[in-house]
Amino acid sequence: MSENTLATFVVVTYKRPDFLPRCLESIQKQGYRPLEVIVVDNGDDVDPSVLNGLKAAGVDARLLRPGANLGPGQGRNLGMQQASGDIAVFVDDDAVIHQDNVVEQVRQIFATHPRCAGITGYSQTPDGQTGGVDVPYPVRRQAQAVDLTEVPYLITVMAAVRIDAALAVGGFPAYQYCMEEYDFSLKLIAAEYSILYNRHMAVTHHKTRKQGHTARHIARGALPCSINRVHSAFRLLPFPVNWSMIGTRLLRLLLLSRVDLKLAADYLSALWHERQTILAERRPIGWATVWRLIRLGGWTMFV
Repeated sequence: MSENTLATFVVVTYKRPDFLPRCLESIQKQGYRPLEVIVVDNGDDVDPSVLNGLKAAGVDARLLRPGANLGPGQGRNLGMQQASGDIAVFVDDDAVIHQDNVVEQVRQIFATHPRCAGITGYSQTPDGQTGGVDVPYPVRRQAQAVDLTEVPYLITVMAAVRIDAALAVGGFPAYQYCMEEYDFSLKLIAAEYSILYNRHMAVTHHKTRKQGHTARHIARGALPCSINRVHSAFRLLPFPVNWSMIGTRLLRLLLLSRVDLKLAADYLSALWHERQTILAERRPIGWATVWRLIRLGGWTMFV
């Protein structure tokens, strides 16, 4: 990659007026120029003046209003399609970037790793805790110690991609919420690209956590993720892994909900109604890709 070429931040937002300005302020502090910022407004309620600080700092900032909630994945696709840069840096609208040299980091990594198509970082909670789903396996327990390690999937709360590679594999799926990174990462790995974990890309993630929910409430919240995960498995994983995913996700929901049979019925009903679409989109990856993912620590992608 040539030096001093345009880089694009893509921020997909949905009704987060309190968090979005802080996210954009952290992007404004990036030292790299020229810089482009595209905010995809899925909620159709962002005040355009939120971009004034970026524009005053010499950043080409644009607000896209798709007219409907595209979800995070399709929103990122729209941002990439409209981007003028050759790399896209994704940041969640409720995240604040720690470093002011993220673009320099990812451009150097992409320049020295030509088969790398994605770079992922990690996130901390506002009280400084690290872990959980916002750090990829196999580095989850060593998020701040391991550097430039190949991992099986992206965490898009903070990630960067080569736009040409991302669009060539079809971009993110049309899920409204949850597991879009899983699908996208499988396609990148199947295309023989690599994904690297960079511990010097970090954010504070201010995601809202609901308190006082019962086990059934928690399991009900996990239902869309389970459905989307099975959807991706049937589209992209070889037999019999795709079929086993139905059972493993059902068992997980039952354990989370303490055997809520209504939840199990909703899960199976959703998959049944989507069966024709799922089967029509089936493009399974090869077993060589499956073994590669397992060697990278991605066994969690198959359960």
